[in-house]
Amino acid sequence: MKYEELNGVQNMENVVCHPRLDRDDYWSVLRLSTMIMLPLVFATANNALLEGLLAGVPVYCSNVPGVTEYLPSQEYVFNTAEDAISKYERAASMSRDELESNASRFNQYVRERYSWDIIQKRVVDFCLAEA
Repeated sequence: MKYEELNGVQNMENVVCHPRLDRDDYWSVLRLSTMIMLPLVFATANNALLEGLLAGVPVYCSNVPGVTEYLPSQEYVFNTAEDAISKYERAASMSRDELESNASRFNQYVRERYSWDIIQKRVVDFCLAEA
């Protein structure tokens, strides 16, 4: 995104804007993140959600049908700004041990449900069932 489109957000104390990142730097930034907050209005799927979970980062998403089904539980869905802030405060207060335990759980969750070999099998099974 271009800085002029950020409306000054990049100057806020608690916001870090990165320039275009290569693959390794992108994954490094994800893994070092406390959380990913996705205030979506509409979406049918979201790569940032899956990439965040794969990197072991908790992902919180606004209550958008279709996308929230990708989350590990409704615990990661927010309905209001106050709800989002509450979820942020909870994540920010976690110990390093809690974060590491959750990271492993998030990574396993995505690998078991959304890795390409799993998706391929679901598509093949669906197509064979329709035949």
